Amino acid sequence: MASYILIPGSDADLPIPRNAGAETIASPAHRGPGNWVGAASVLVRDGVHYVAYRNRRPVDDGRGGDVIVARVAAGGETAELCRIDKAAMNRSDRSSDLRW
Repeated sequence: MASYILIPGSDADLPIPRNAGAETIASPAHRGPGNWVGAASVLVRDGVHYVAYRNRRPVDDGRGGDVIVARVAAGGETAELCRIDKAAMNRSDRSSDLRW
């Protein structure tokens, strides 16, 4: 699962993402335009990757979708920790200036 490199001597020795050795951990439920999974964020702690990603649907299927948070252990075993559905993120919950 570790698909990053460290740059020695950099200010923080932060991991730099790379695609060599990368693995697919989530795919959209349906194929076709507007169906995608991505926009991921990752936190690595004690060798475990915690991933948040979006699962999107096409406009004619209501657009939007879910945000999933998952734990990915060494070896690629994935466990969904929580799912936030579109209704829970309804725009009506935002203020008039579109901030949460």
